[in-house]
Amino acid sequence: MEKTKLGMSIPLMGVLVFLSAFFGPIPLLLVAGYILVVEQNSWLRQSAIKAVVIYAIFVIVPILINLLWGPSSLINLLERFIRIFDNEFRISVDFLDSFFSFVLSAISTASTFVFVAFAAMAIKQKTIKMGPIDKM
Repeated sequence: MEKTKLGMSIPLMGVLVFLSAFFGPIPLLLVAGYILVVEQNSWLRQSAIKAVVIYAIFVIVPILINLLWGPSSLINLLERFIRIFDNEFRISVDFLDSFFSFVLSAISTASTFVFVAFAAMAIKQKTIKMGPIDKM
């Protein structure tokens, strides 16, 4: 079985890069950076890129949702501006608060399942195809 320069098996290092995402961006970037700089195995390098891109997506999407619907969101700022001219204007926020809260929870849960699925696939040195990322 092929080994990394650290002496770990290639699949184990693949599992490590995906599971390091659970500990935040710094451990993920350290592991992925090591792989991209030191290791030569193309599957392992591809896995490191996928882990970083997937992590970035799961960080950016909630930020965009909070920009749309958070305490200082565009919708709330628009409502405050309109209230300057029409004090009776109100946007019904109960349903939207519940909806966006559910969406953010679903994204968080999905990120856990995605990283676990990729880590499980890495055990057998396999991957899940992701069009544009696979071409990097």
